Amino acid sequence: MEDTKNKALEDKELGTSLQESLDRVNEFLSVQSTSLSFEFDEKGDPPIIKVIDQGSEEVIREIPSKEFREVAKALEELADKLDNKGVLVNETA
Repeated sequence: MEDTKNKALEDKELGTSLQESLDRVNEFLSVQSTSLSFEFDEKGDPPIIKVIDQGSEEVIREIPSKEFREVAKALEELADKLDNKGVLVNETA
């Protein structure tokens, strides 16, 4: 139980530290008039890099793309549904 609490605290501290680092990178890039933005969500998903038109503030490109993130999420949900069952055989060994 104590290990779980320690792990949760470490994960939260890591997330906070990572968010602070990404905020500093975003601040530096905006000072340099670079149109890149780094975003990090708290669900543990990988950061998203956005290329932004500084004039219109329109997102030109996202890395990874929204479509790629949706496919990855669908594959993850499929893997969760399989729950240790084979893809071709609906039984476990």
